[in-house]
Amino acid sequence: MRNATLKIASIAMAFVAVACGAPETNPSDVVLPSYKYGPPDGRGGGGGETESWGNNLSVPVIFAEGKNLAGGDVVAGNAASTGLRPTGSQAPLAAGIGALPWFWGGNVEDLPGVYLQNTENTWMADWAVGSGASFPVLSYWGDNLTAQTWSINSVIRVEVNLKPSAWPTPMHGFLMPYASGTKSAEIKGTNGATAVMDPYVYSRYACLTIEKLDGSNAGDVAFDGCVDDAVADGPGGYAAEVNVSGLVTYGYNWMLAQDRTMSPAEKAGTWRLTFRIKTPNGKANIVAPADVGGRYGTPVVVPASNLTYLDIVISSNQSKKPENPGKGNKG
Repeated sequence: MRNATLKIASIAMAFVAVACGAPETNPSDVVLPSYKYGPPDGRGGGGGETESWGNNLSVPVIFAEGKNLAGGDVVAGNAASTGLRPTGSQAPLAAGIGALPWFWGGNVEDLPGVYLQNTENTWMADWAVGSGASFPVLSYWGDNLTAQTWSINSVIRVEVNLKPSAWPTPMHGFLMPYASGTKSAEIKGTNGATAVMDPYVYSRYACLTIEKLDGSNAGDVAFDGCVDDAVADGPGGYAAEVNVSGLVTYGYNWMLAQDRTMSPAEKAGTWRLTFRIKTPNGKANIVAPADVGGRYGTPVVVPASNLTYLDIVISSNQSKKPENPGKGNKG
């Protein structure tokens, strides 16, 4: 039995387990090391390094063009080809994954009845490979973008999700009833119960552009990148990830506060965030917004151009302290 100790100052747990059948477990004959937060002394690499586990897929996903998040080919029925957990030292487990959703038989509770993300515990929701034909999708912008104001001191997390407008086959994922902390310090976990869920969509040919609409620098582009050009998050590239809620989301950290190429006056004003899918390679066709926006912005979809955009206003208020980028889409 692994000995894992998780210290949390205060935990308010109140959740109702709603299950659509118990998750199918596929125990593997592969024997893995039995440590949870890194190998004991003398077993690991130099400097006491520990493995960064990453998040498990909890919400079903459709690989629109049959490409995984790293650009490799996804093969139907081959869990390892998705590039999703189990990976790293747990990669041998993927060979034993049969029916989905899958919940590792070696999982150990981190809290009573709770298995946390970014630990050795691992699971995988349903996933599917697109047929090769284009299909309609709905777009979601991160809630944080329109629920608050932003200033020139902001670091802005730009997230976008896609969902099929309809999908013929029911798909199952894992309920994530446990949550603690907020924003970048948020922790989430599953109780192992599954339910039918709306799948999300991953297209390898997604792009993000951030362009100034007014002021002396109208037309300037702060960022323009596509997933298939460079798989890297942050200022240098555009990418998708499995977030703490266990869903595949596109994300970019707009480091506006640290940008030294613009003056404060050039940073302030209206900026347009445009998310698009390249055609004809991209098989996800954006046909409508799934979100109505918030107090500070309303998303627009242009189906003919396979894109959605959102305009946000950056305040010139320099008295504000640098802001947390905030959480994007709700899980």
